[in-house]
Amino acid sequence: MREKVKKFFEDSVDIWAERDVACRRRFVLEHLEEWLFAPDELLLDLGCGTGIASSALAESGYPPRKLILVDIAAGMLRTARKKLPDANFVESAAESLPIRTESVGRVLIFDAFPHMDAERTISEIRRVLRPGGEVIVLHDNCHYRLNRIHSAVGEPVAEHTLPPVGELSRRFAAAGFEVIKSLEIPRFAYFLRARKV
Repeated sequence: MREKVKKFFEDSVDIWAERDVACRRRFVLEHLEEWLFAPDELLLDLGCGTGIASSALAESGYPPRKLILVDIAAGMLRTARKKLPDANFVESAAESLPIRTESVGRVLIFDAFPHMDAERTISEIRRVLRPGGEVIVLHDNCHYRLNRIHSAVGEPVAEHTLPPVGELSRRFAAAGFEVIKSLEIPRFAYFLRARKV
């Protein structure tokens, strides 16, 4: 199944590249504003796709050398590298990261969490984050609408669902995170920020 998902995203690089528009970049920056005030942390962009979030951060002053972009699809990474030639790139699944334990200060997942195994990904995030490090899960849609889109697209993403933000908050809390903020706005936003304790 993982190979089918990888192929699906390899085949849709151009579609995702077209979604790199100004309103999505503004959305990312509005939700990551506090991270821009202290750009000294190594930031892992997990499921980075074509690099929308990381390139928006870099354009706002986050040092590209402090960014590690991770994606399962090599084509996504190639597109992201064109935007961020000085960043770091890793082709990997979120569930088994070739990243040192407690080596990053921040993890961002923008528009990618449903395509990951939730429990294994949360465990890997906890492993790679330093104590006190933070994670943000961000979508420019609510879980209900996003799940309907995936169902309509069909295989291999039909069953890739995003839980309500309250449920995801409970999962992070159970895994040893303090949930700092969570919100979900129908048809517009899904946001969870948590700190490793």
